[in-house]
Amino acid sequence: MPIEHAIWKIDDSPQDSAMKYWILQHNPKLLPVNIPHPPRVPQNRDYWHISRYASDVDVDDVTFIWHAGIQRGIYNAAIVVSVPPHSSDANNQIRLLMESDDPYWTDAQERDRLRQQPTILIEYQYPGGLVPPIVATQLVAQGFGNLPVLRMPQRGIYRLEDAVGQSLLDFVQQTRP
Repeated sequence: MPIEHAIWKIDDSPQDSAMKYWILQHNPKLLPVNIPHPPRVPQNRDYWHISRYASDVDVDDVTFIWHAGIQRGIYNAAIVVSVPPHSSDANNQIRLLMESDDPYWTDAQERDRLRQQPTILIEYQYPGGLVPPIVATQLVAQGFGNLPVLRMPQRGIYRLEDAVGQSLLDFVQQTRP
């Protein structure tokens, strides 16, 4: 049965059998949300620095975008569209996105540290994000209390077991079609 979303469609064909699930954690204290998007990059594209699992993340993997803070939770879902080594088009999109973000970072040292890490290009699946977001208390109430981002909130990227990732994707789709 195909998985359909606001933008995306993944089917259960054999090439998708290696698809992995990730949580990418964003800290709004370091980089605010709703930064103006560069005009030459699709609105639903963004980059993500990954310090761990760089060799494990692959194109077509599913990511859940987690915002840290008081209203911590899932704010969007995305598909990985490019991993290193990037095409020249993907490299250009990442460069333009980073340049547009530069003035908004609250900690230049952290920005520079992260830029030493591998970068992936993702495509958000819900324009404008999940409204409202799926906050941690909802996830715990639905049986997702063992998500690694809830137990170890300082990691940045979290690998989900396939069954947990698929269940979380199903939950997102049911609550935010």
